[in-house]
Amino acid sequence: MSINQQRIDRVVDVMAKAACKAYHHRVEVPENAPDDAFLQVEVGMNVVMEDLENAERERVAHVAEIDKKNQEISDRAAMALRELSTPIISVWDGVLTLPIIGMVDTVRGAEMMEQLLARVA
Repeated sequence: MSINQQRIDRVVDVMAKAACKAYHHRVEVPENAPDDAFLQVEVGMNVVMEDLENAERERVAHVAEIDKKNQEISDRAAMALRELSTPIISVWDGVLTLPIIGMVDTVRGAEMMEQLLARVA
């Protein structure tokens, strides 16, 4: 059995595109294609490409979900760090203390002032 070179080239072309993660391509199977063993290869390649495309779509969605969760965790950690960096302690009625450890830059100083004023008000 001899197979038309164009049919082989179409399959090879789609395989090359799959290697580059371009999974949306399919082997063009003409309506008048002979019903031979190579037709199974062509159709099978299209099934594989569809499966790869679906798997890639799911992978991208999964990565986006993980990125979102990582950002939420990072935001919560940053908030906890901000809260812990300005611990206001009530010593007695009307007396507060604010232990300061580390450098106080303008942002941290403003946060300290804001939290102290909120606590006094």
